[in-house]
Amino acid sequence: MSEVKSETQTSPPGDVHKASFFRQSGWLMIANIGGGVLMWAVHFLSKRIPQGEYGIFVLFLTIAMCIPTMPLQMALAHQTARAIARHRLRELAGMIRMMVGITFLFWVIAALGVFLWHASIVKHWGIANPAGLYVTLLVVLFSLWVPLFWGVLQGQQNFLWLGWSMISSGIGRLVISAIAVIVLSASAAGMMTGVLLGMVFAAAIAIWQTRSYWSGPSLPFDWRELLREIVPPMLGFAAFQFLFTGDTLFVKAYFSNDDAGLYGSAGTLSRALMCIGDVSANRA
Repeated sequence: MSEVKSETQTSPPGDVHKASFFRQSGWLMIANIGGGVLMWAVHFLSKRIPQGEYGIFVLFLTIAMCIPTMPLQMALAHQTARAIARHRLRELAGMIRMMVGITFLFWVIAALGVFLWHASIVKHWGIANPAGLYVTLLVVLFSLWVPLFWGVLQGQQNFLWLGWSMISSGIGRLVISAIAVIVLSASAAGMMTGVLLGMVFAAAIAIWQTRSYWSGPSLPFDWRELLREIVPPMLGFAAFQFLFTGDTLFVKAYFSNDDAGLYGSAGTLSRALMCIGDVSANRA
């Protein structure tokens, strides 16, 4: 009698782990590239809006891009994986809620500054529609929160929903921005609304999928160790991201709106080419 064996029975454990690794890493690569392409495709809508409005849109995006969020995701991924391995989920719940509260507090302080110096900011950057500035404030808030929950998804190895959360951000950004520009004849503020809703979709998926890790009872944890893990890379990433994108802030302040739009187009293209080069180098 012939025996029919399953793949898990016939394959050595090492082969099973390799297959799982390549499947998960491949999915995350697809999600990263797909989400990045969708986010980059939003810039093609610049042909539908005035050049000056596109310069304002790039300015708003640059404000959010200057925030060093990657260390938050890295730290939460590490802390989540360690808490799961050591069965310290109550400490993790307290840590997640504390990080959400601290980032919200920093955002409130920044938002108050924007409200107090609103007139100077609008005049300095030549912003025609201040509504886009307030939408950007909400984008900044979700730019702080999304990496936190992506880190928890990564730490619990929930790569399926981590990837879908990444892709949903790009889909929401492109679709809503296209509707705002093509159907509603909106400009920079409408495109930033697409960015905001894309991040809301991404946050909703990540928050829902990690609810069991932050919604339960909490216990005290070593917050000093968490700060030692977050603060040094935050300072390093902040310096790099400001040097990488901060030039747009100065160009928008000292050049005309049309010139700032042309400069923003060139900057977007150069950053895209650099990212493609990094992907090619990593594959090689």
